[in-house]
Amino acid sequence: MKILLSWLKDYIDIQETPEKIAEALNMAGLEVEEVIQPGKNLDQIVVGKILSRDPHPDADKLSLCSVDVNRGQPLQIVCGASNMKAGDKVPVAMIGAKLPGGFEISRAKIRGVESFGMMCSKKELGLSEDHGGLYILDDKASIGENIVKALDLDDVVFDISITPNRGDALSHLGIARELSAIFNLPLHRNPLGDEEGDDNVDNHISVEIEDTDHCPRYGARVVHGIKVGPSPDWLKDRLEKIGLRSINNVVDITNYIMLDIGHPMHAFDLNKIEGNSIIVRNARKDEKIMTLDNVEHPLDSTMLVIADAKKPVALAGVMGGLHSSVTEQTTSVMLEAAFFNPTTVRKTAKRLGMMSDSSYRFERGTNIDNVPIALNEAARLLRQIAGGRPVKGIVDCYPKPEILRQIRVRTKRANRVIGINLTPAQIETFLLRLKLDTRRDGEDLIVSVPPYRHDLELEADIIEEIARMYGYNNIPETLPAITSVLQLPTPLQKICTRLRDHMVSCGFNEIMTYSFIPANINESFREKKPLMLQNPLSEELSAMRTSLKWGMYDALRRNILNDEFNLRLFEIGRVFHPAAGGLSEEYTRLSLGFSGSVNSRDWRRNGENFDLYVVKGIVENIAKLLGLKIKFAPGSYSLFHPTMQMELSAGKNHIGEFGQLHPEFIDNKKMPKCIYIVEIDLGKAAKAAEGCQRMQPIPDLPAIRRDLALLAPESVGNRDISKILTAEGKALLEDCYLFDVYQGKGIEPGFRSLAYSLTFRDLRKTLTDEEIQPLIDKMIGRLDRELSVKLR
Repeated sequence: MKILLSWLKDYIDIQETPEKIAEALNMAGLEVEEVIQPGKNLDQIVVGKILSRDPHPDADKLSLCSVDVNRGQPLQIVCGASNMKAGDKVPVAMIGAKLPGGFEISRAKIRGVESFGMMCSKKELGLSEDHGGLYILDDKASIGENIVKALDLDDVVFDISITPNRGDALSHLGIARELSAIFNLPLHRNPLGDEEGDDNVDNHISVEIEDTDHCPRYGARVVHGIKVGPSPDWLKDRLEKIGLRSINNVVDITNYIMLDIGHPMHAFDLNKIEGNSIIVRNARKDEKIMTLDNVEHPLDSTMLVIADAKKPVALAGVMGGLHSSVTEQTTSVMLEAAFFNPTTVRKTAKRLGMMSDSSYRFERGTNIDNVPIALNEAARLLRQIAGGRPVKGIVDCYPKPEILRQIRVRTKRANRVIGINLTPAQIETFLLRLKLDTRRDGEDLIVSVPPYRHDLELEADIIEEIARMYGYNNIPETLPAITSVLQLPTPLQKICTRLRDHMVSCGFNEIMTYSFIPANINESFREKKPLMLQNPLSEELSAMRTSLKWGMYDALRRNILNDEFNLRLFEIGRVFHPAAGGLSEEYTRLSLGFSGSVNSRDWRRNGENFDLYVVKGIVENIAKLLGLKIKFAPGSYSLFHPTMQMELSAGKNHIGEFGQLHPEFIDNKKMPKCIYIVEIDLGKAAKAAEGCQRMQPIPDLPAIRRDLALLAPESVGNRDISKILTAEGKALLEDCYLFDVYQGKGIEPGFRSLAYSLTFRDLRKTLTDEEIQPLIDKMIGRLDRELSVKLR
């Protein structure tokens, strides 16, 4: 937001330096990004008059000009512009002058002809981006006069960053109001327009609001007999200095009022409004509008429009329609000033991808009381500048007048929060400087919030205003009294911390993915129907994740497509399942992702890729770390390969699953077939984990080891055999594991040989073969009866 110092002086008589004004605004929470002084470093640029213009003897596109700068002899200047003629007055940079871009003017020889200066364009002076030719000055400018004085460039422009909650500061009046409070200066301005005029406005236009929630107030005023044309120099000058291009006197007036008091306006060609009626309503099905930017927009019922008797003529608070716009043939206008719901304007602007100066202000909240003020001032300026004849009165549709918000401020609380000691009278003085009406109620103050301060809703907001006026830099520095409470981590937090350390030590890289996922992802990546966001950032982030698998798959895929093939990734994050009442239940999960070589940096093992059993071993190590006794069983998840997946359980509770990614999700030639994903519910794991893990002494009695080679049908799995061996081994079986699988010569088709290593130990005495053999016989007998598994 650009603010002119000379414009501010319409409201306050401020004599401070630009630097002090900028510092004061910064300390009050309005960040001044830049102080622009257009006349700075232009002291060696003067007004010159072109006496003659002749062709350059050696260049078709150059001219040789004789220029009078009131320094005795005229200057000879070579120029490449073509828009000047003898008699024109132009800015002339003398030898030694430094232009705003840093270019220094020196005596030069151009195509064999000496040049003693430079005639300048607006862009070269740093006044605008217009580089279409020389800046042709008004004929009234005095030859030899400094250009700063001739163009009134001793003004100052403040470029201020306004936070979204301070819509009241998006105008010269708003900034003047702030400076008035900061420097304790009276706020004043010239008399504004009134409602006087000919006839009666009700005979020319009618207004109806269908939904007062979207538009609480709408005002219209009619002006006849206008002549559309260029704006006067003072108006064009003010607009151009803050970066707005002059269009015509009618449009410039509406822009001027928006920048002056912060209230956006629009002017309609009255003769193009069907039925001389305005209806503020929601758009109807299949309606469209061609806006001023010459783009046709389809509308829906959530968008608020300004319509005449037949069609929409403007998008409320965003942009006017092209077909009802003011043109050079316009002689009668209807002026609009209204208050639109900020949320309604923001949604319409976002949905249509439109951002305008008008929507920018309406989204942040305008002053509903400014509606008649803006209309009357615009009518006055149209009379003064465009020769208009205002019609008497305003059509002011305001069904439910706004009641000022009242906020109680406790003096003791304000002092305690800020850390100072002010009396109620001092606080009242600060608030009155901010134009906040107050009344006493004992030690408390009742503050009436004006309609333009949408940011003041709570007592804390008023206390912040008191602190701003007192001066943040004046608040004494004190250390706050902090009472620390030692809070021990929960079992789940302990598990997460331990897991992160363990995974990093094992060579994994931690990833963090969005909690939002696309709504249309394959159902294999979802556990339940996800919760949908009402206002998503994009279609790709429109639902809450119910599993970490999509984020892990996406991370693996992106890395592989960027030529990172050997991957070990993990993520600890939350998932969200729908619950009653539209709420969510949150669960903490661990997700692992694998691809490529198990150990790419070891030349002896870099050809060994991840497979189901390597991943199973990693999961078993995690279970041991957490003190979990887990069981593996075949899974049936559509995300994984049908024969290369497992599900995990601890006790009777399912806690996770893992497997090789199904081939249908390998959608790029770069992606290897063997990609594995694991997901474990850490909440369930924390509940199932054993308490304090106890250390066991090293046995001092020897163990007996036996190997069994069993002939088993292919349909019998290791899990079934291990279950029987463990059950029959009872307390003496210390360890049991499969160490070899063989199929081939000597083995009947449909069978395979499974070799198990059994370790027996009794902690009380030394075992003998005679004590072990009956247990082995029982194991073999039961395997034969129940599974048709025989000893080889």
